[in-house]
Amino acid sequence: LVFDDRLVGHQQESYTKAQLDMLGSYDTPWELFVDGYDTATGKRMYDRAEGRTCHQCRQKTLGKRTECSQCHSLTGVFCGDCLFMRYGENVDEVNARGSWTCPHCRDPTLCNCSQHRTRLGWGPTGTLYRRAIAEGFKSVAHYLVLNHLEGSPSSDISSDTAVELDAAQFGAAESEATRASPPGAKPGNDDCTGTSEVRGRAKATRAGA
Repeated sequence: LVFDDRLVGHQQESYTKAQLDMLGSYDTPWELFVDGYDTATGKRMYDRAEGRTCHQCRQKTLGKRTECSQCHSLTGVFCGDCLFMRYGENVDEVNARGSWTCPHCRDPTLCNCSQHRTRLGWGPTGTLYRRAIAEGFKSVAHYLVLNHLEGSPSSDISSDTAVELDAAQFGAAESEATRASPPGAKPGNDDCTGTSEVRGRAKATRAGA
């Protein structure tokens, strides 16, 4: 497995074993592109009054959100899809825990939103989730940390820290789904709804169930 640093920026990116231990996990996979979506149209429900902005995709939509018990700020607010795809955590399990610390509060380098990565000189990751899942990683965060772990060549990554593809969620269906953003919606380098290939596969799998 070879990682091309040109994908994420020019500054050297590296992580320690301590940061690896700070990565999140889940017991039950989160079902993508359901929470916060209109069941009739399949589109995200944007609401300027009732919606909450996700720190990762920066979309103000309806749906479940996290709350960081340490910073109590927007930095710790994630929608379920972004939390799962970007950090490998389930929003329901996080909220049930009662006390949860966001990736940035655990360690600033663990937040892979475009803004924080740019400040570190690493650059945004865009739709890296598709590659991460295709290569067997639990999330974008797991992909980045494990591919830049100090003293551990990428080829020696333990299979115990990678996750097998979930056939029920990321099956062989090749259909694509597109998103129509409402007027004024902010496009983002980290938009969880921008991963149209993954969204299409998940949608096709549910339709055929």
